[in-house]
Amino acid sequence: MDKQHVVEVFLRILDSKITKTEESLVSLERQIQDAPGAMQSHSDTSKYQLGNVAQGIRERLQSMKRLRAIVQGIGTRKCRNLEHGAMFTILDLRRDHEECYFLLPEQGGDSIEVDGQEITFVSAQAPIVLAIAGRIPDDIFEFRGRRLQFVNVD
Repeated sequence: MDKQHVVEVFLRILDSKITKTEESLVSLERQIQDAPGAMQSHSDTSKYQLGNVAQGIRERLQSMKRLRAIVQGIGTRKCRNLEHGAMFTILDLRRDHEECYFLLPEQGGDSIEVDGQEITFVSAQAPIVLAIAGRIPDDIFEFRGRRLQFVNVD
């Protein structure tokens, strides 16, 4: 799997999410302007409540932009160990199925398909990362009832 291609696809998807989140924030800010104040309404959503939602969206947006800058900076840097920007492969020995992961500094959990291969983005706190920490390629280990082999890291 070409790491540069994976990074490019991930950045395109992240750019789309950023754009949609920015559009949602603009729409919400319009709603906030029209919303009643807390003293005007006791049952409807107030400016204060919508403002809290908007703040959460702003924080999420900043987090996505920070992640984008980090991933763009990682580029195709070759990794020899599990570190931010590493792409690694695990083989499920019972199913004879490879799973590909990309290690991010934060916000893991998304999966994308690149050239028919699913890539799962994980953070350093992800259970699979903790399970292979300190292992070297070709190590076999048990994880959540599965027999796995750490194939490689790039």
